[in-house]
Amino acid sequence: MHPRFQRLLGSNGFSIGLELPLDNDWSSAGQRLRMAEGRPFGVPDLKQHAAMARLADKSGFRALWVRDVPIYDPNFGDAAQVFETFSYLGYLAGITENIMLGTAAVVLPMRQPWLTLKSANSVDELSEGRLLLGVASGDRPMELRNRLLMQCLGNLAQPSGALCPSRYFPARKNKTPTCIRR
Repeated sequence: MHPRFQRLLGSNGFSIGLELPLDNDWSSAGQRLRMAEGRPFGVPDLKQHAAMARLADKSGFRALWVRDVPIYDPNFGDAAQVFETFSYLGYLAGITENIMLGTAAVVLPMRQPWLTLKSANSVDELSEGRLLLGVASGDRPMELRNRLLMQCLGNLAQPSGALCPSRYFPARKNKTPTCIRR
């Protein structure tokens, strides 16, 4: 098992993480507050966001998970993640110290492969090796159009565990583990 998965799961093979944003209140009272503040549906109140992420880190949660929702689909029923995944993880890397940072999961058919790989490697370096990279084909009809990119990632992954051929990126001591879900 990759050392990061061992770190995530611990000696008992189980851990608890949090899916972000931490402060999106879907209750009736939360929705009334959102409307009173003029925030669109699904956009969280981030006033306490940094403090809550730090608290999760200091409280021993193993991972913060960020969903990748590239395009809002009003027919899907939720706004889900409102921030770009890798920018968000870069921010979280800067305000936390120990908690692992995961993508659940990056929607590859909506992304340019090389930029995705570079972004993932950047977050992994900025977080000092705390990135857990999950990738998928998407769960919304508009995300399922181009499955060829899933094959592209498979061709880029190397048996050594590296995300991409070394001729395109500097050699790295600790390789990022990648989870692929179809």
